[in-house]
This record gives sequence, structure tokens and C-alpha cells, in this order.
Amino acid sequence: MRKAQHAWHELGPVDRKRRRALDRRFKAVMDGFEQHLAPERERNLHERRALIGQISALQDMANTAAAIEQCKLLRQQWHTTVPARRKDEKKIWDEFQAACDAIFGRRRTESEERQKAQRDNLTHKQRICDEIESLCQVNSEHVEAAQRQVHKLQGEWQAIGHVPKAAAAGMDKRYRAALKGFRDHQSKLRHHAENQALERLRAKARLCEEVERLAEQGQHAGPALAELIKRWQDLEALANGDAERGLQSRFTTAHAQIESGQALTARELERNQGALEQMCLQMELLAGVDSPAEFKEARMRYQVERLTQALQQGRTNAEDEARDLVSQWWLIGPAPASLRESLNNRFEQAAQAFFARPPQH
Repeated sequence: MRKAQHAWHELGPVDRKRRRALDRRFKAVMDGFEQHLAPERERNLHERRALIGQISALQDMANTAAAIEQCKLLRQQWHTTVPARRKDEKKIWDEFQAACDAIFGRRRTESEERQKAQRDNLTHKQRICDEIESLCQVNSEHVEAAQRQVHKLQGEWQAIGHVPKAAAAGMDKRYRAALKGFRDHQSKLRHHAENQALERLRAKARLCEEVERLAEQGQHAGPALAELIKRWQDLEALANGDAERGLQSRFTTAHAQIESGQALTARELERNQGALEQMCLQMELLAGVDSPAEFKEARMRYQVERLTQALQQGRTNAEDEARDLVSQWWLIGPAPASLRESLNNRFEQAAQAFFARPPQH
């Protein structure tokens, strides 16, 4: 009809007397068409408005992907059989496009929100790594509090959602490195504290040896003993209560021997010597270093005993065992003076060899 109207107006001039009659005739024809098409136009408009309503209702669907797929199907049902007036046609088309854009825009909006959430997650993870890395600098006084904070941060990390894919692998690598750095720092502080404790234990044990040496030489109480007692009193108590009590007992026993003039018997010295030699074998085996040739058979027997024990009770932690040996070593009482120093050196060399090894995993 629009084409016909356009073509009618494009026709050239005609006689004025005939023009009015032709216009009336043309209008009558067009009005007849309009009456014929009006019901279909209204039906089609109603159908398309209903379609717009269906598409708008998709906003209530929680599943964006499903809403978009449904919108695509509804779009295929948009058909114009008889166009409305140009103004009305533009209006309903704009409404249709706006309804569709609102549905398709959800994907873009959700994508932008997801990307923002991932960027926020990345920032959170970076902050956690920054904090763990900074905790690698704490001193021994604050390391326990730092450990609690790291545990809390690990919980936070696990609760964080996705980060941008391009940054995920690098972020995880940094996090693992930060945790390893903190564990290494903890281990370093712990070993430093253990070494300091061992030095204090060794210092007290050396004083015990000096008093025991006086007792073995049959000396009586005098300036030398008084000096040793003063030095003993100046040393602070060990944090390990068992070690402190053991060394105190050793020192007191040696002191009493001097006061009484009764040194240990040869059998008691030999018993202590045997205990020290056994501990040397244990440390040498742990360290993987050779024992003196004269202890070859004793070492083999101990290896068999150790293997049997491992089969029955399971393996023990080698580092814990070595540290226990070091602590116990200095609690053993006097051995023959001619052997004690060489046994000390032998044990210390094996212990140094053990603790110089790279960590076993």
C-alpha cells in the first residue's frame, strides 16, 4: 500500500477536473484495503507485543545462558505481516530491540562483574603473598604469632575464588614460594635456637667434665673447685628441664665425690665409656660416615638391631633422633679421662656431618 501511495504521488499532472475524481477513487480503493488489513494489523501488533512481554519476562530467569537461548528462539518468532503506521512500527521495533538487548546485555554485565571479582580476588591474593613474605623477616620472639597469622592467611587463600586466568599460575607459584620461604625461615630460627640451647648445654657439660676431672685426680675442695662452682652458678638454667636436672645431678655428683674423696670406680667409668661409644656408633650410622675399624662388628650388630626395630615399630625421624642423641650425649657421666676428649671429638664430627647434609624429604 505504501508503494502504491508513493507511486500515485509520483505520477505526473492530470487534468484538474479529472484529478479529484481519480483521487476519490484511489482513496476509496485504499480505504477498502485498509479495512481489509486492519484486523490482521491489530492481530500482528498484539502478537508482537506479547512476544516483547515474553522476552522481558526472561529477565527473571536466574540462568543467563538459558535466558539468552530462550530469547534467541523468541526472536525467530518476530514476523511483521501488516506493518503499523511508521511511527508505531518504529516504536514497537525499538521496544523489541530494547527487550532483546536487556537479555543479551546480562551476559556482558555478568562478564564484567566476573572480571571485576577476579581482579579483586587477585588483589586479595597479592596482599596475602605480600604479608606472608613480610613474615619471613620476623625474629624468634614473634615467630609463633607469625605462624598463627600464616595459618589464618592460608584459610583466607582457600576461600578466595578465581583470579584472571593469565595471572593464576604465577599467583599460585608465588604463594607456594612464600609459604616455603616462611617454613624455611621457621626452620632456620628453630635450628638457631636449638644450636644456642645446645651451646648452653655443652657449656654446662664442659664444667661437669672439669669437676669430674678434679674428682678423678683425687683433688680436694679448693680454689679450683670454687671457681668452677661460681662459673656454674653464673650460667642460666636450660630451657629443657630434663637436661637441666640431668646436668645438675652430674655436677652435684662430681662435686660430692670431691668432697668425699671417693671417685667413680673403674667399672662405672667403663659403663659410661660403653654408653658413649654406642652413641658414637648411632650418630655415625645416621650421618653415613665410617666408624673406627675396631667398632666394625659392633656397628654391624647395631645396624641389625636398628633394622629389626624399624620393621617392628616403624622408622623414626632421623633428625629428631640425631638431636636427641646430641642432648643425651652431654648427660652421660665421666669416662676415663684419656678417652673422653677423643670420644667427644668423634661424636662431634659425626654430628656435624649429619647436620651438614641437605634436608631429606
